[in-house]
Amino acid sequence: MESKYSYQFTKSAKNDLEQILHYIKVELNNPTAATSFINKFQESVTNIQLFPNSWPKVINKFLPEYIIIRKKLINNYILYYSVNDNLKSIIILRIVFSHRDTDNILKNKNL
Repeated sequence: MESKYSYQFTKSAKNDLEQILHYIKVELNNPTAATSFINKFQESVTNIQLFPNSWPKVINKFLPEYIIIRKKLINNYILYYSVNDNLKSIIILRIVFSHRDTDNILKNKNL
């Protein structure tokens, strides 16, 4: 088995995750679903750590070709991340609702 890559969150990604969990737990009043989401999220991050280049690259007109960002769907959310193979590390950039306007996020450099 390959060794795991380390990972870290951007401030935006930490904030995204906190807001998602708050929304599910408090706004939707569904703590069970919040627990289920965090478990699936942790499982997804572990899979990314083991196989970081397995998920699709983000292709977007607002991203320069030299910037490689990948994405992984987790329920109704997309986890955006970048990989540094030299350092064996992953940066979790954002976690956003899958129906948000990706062009707008990328155009405004909100990743």
